[in-house]
Amino acid sequence: MASAGAQPDPIRFGPFEFDRVNLELRKRGYVVKLQPQPLALLRLMVESAGRIVSRDEIRRQIWSDDTFVDFERGINFAVSQIRVALGDNPEKPRFIETIPRRGYKFLCNVQDSSGPPNAVSSPSVLNRFRSLAVLPFVNGTGPQEAEYLGEGISESIINLISQVPDIRVVPRSSAFRFRGPNFDWRRIARDLNVDAVLTGSVMQRGDRLIVQTELVDVKNQAQVWGSQLNRKFEDIFELQEELARHICECLRPRLSVHEHELLSKRPTENREAYLLYLKAMFYANKWTPQGIQQGFAFSRQAIEKGL
Repeated sequence: MASAGAQPDPIRFGPFEFDRVNLELRKRGYVVKLQPQPLALLRLMVESAGRIVSRDEIRRQIWSDDTFVDFERGINFAVSQIRVALGDNPEKPRFIETIPRRGYKFLCNVQDSSGPPNAVSSPSVLNRFRSLAVLPFVNGTGPQEAEYLGEGISESIINLISQVPDIRVVPRSSAFRFRGPNFDWRRIARDLNVDAVLTGSVMQRGDRLIVQTELVDVKNQAQVWGSQLNRKFEDIFELQEELARHICECLRPRLSVHEHELLSKRPTENREAYLLYLKAMFYANKWTPQGIQQGFAFSRQAIEKGL
């Protein structure tokens, strides 16, 4: 932590760092050009990472003297300029999510060594986490037949993160012995020998998929990071990749280009075949005669669809 009177250190996220003293955005050491107003807005968002920054708050802090029309135009332009600078896609955001009728949320985990942890934790805290257990996500208020999604998404995250070096991920067979909603964190830490646990819930609402997750420091029984993703059902691959990336950035703040590529690997590009595969695994893992029979049936359908 910075001493009294010391200048604040840069805030780091992904391949970027934001210099709050000189108001500069840098990517791997090179300055990314942005106008003063987008820079001021970016500073507000990264310092508020993980929470919604309302449009009213932005107006008070950055556009306090402007008219409402100028503010609406200005904020839309500023956000678009920031997204261009970060290479962010508003349809599938990695950094800035638009919260309709409310404001914006900075999604990426930040490292701020000059002050209290924001969104996740400071590097000294993150370095404690070398092992992870992903528990089966519970079915929220969605239809009963959607239970396969919770286990399927959990297992996919296990498979993705397991590819990243220096992170020990507990295999499905061990982690899935623990199911929600109530957990004995001390027992999980002891039985699985892990530093962190990811829990979550999955809800299906029409064509939307809502996944709420929480990363827990099991030894101290404290939340390290949490998120809620609301995506179109057809974007299930992107949702899983985004979750895996966020978790890895909690455990390994500086991911290499190759590690980002590993987190983007997919078993197939056919979403329908993939969902049939998840159903097959869900029923087969029940290890009952009926479950195995259903598993075989869904497996055949998945293969027919081009898995």
